[in-house]
Amino acid sequence: MVTAALALLKTDLGYTDDSITPEQEQYLIHKLEAARANIRKSGVDLNEADYAHLDLLVSYAAYLYRRRDSNDPMPKSLRWALNNAITESVSAQEASE
Repeated sequence: MVTAALALLKTDLGYTDDSITPEQEQYLIHKLEAARANIRKSGVDLNEADYAHLDLLVSYAAYLYRRRDSNDPMPKSLRWALNNAITESVSAQEASE
């Protein structure tokens, strides 16, 4: 699902296929993988077929990309989405026990 996430991330950041170099695209893929790792460390098992999870991944990657030039805190909307995903994951784990 990297293709879908990458296309959404490019759109979020205002890139088009014509305006991005292969090096920049690799950097965006790296940010997606870093976001995926950070989300998993939070206890969320990402399901990228779930639109909410895909949106969380793309939003987190966009946040990582944008904050490279600053030290801005995580936006509240992203923190809430991550907290909701964590709660959903914990609830699913408890239900399966």
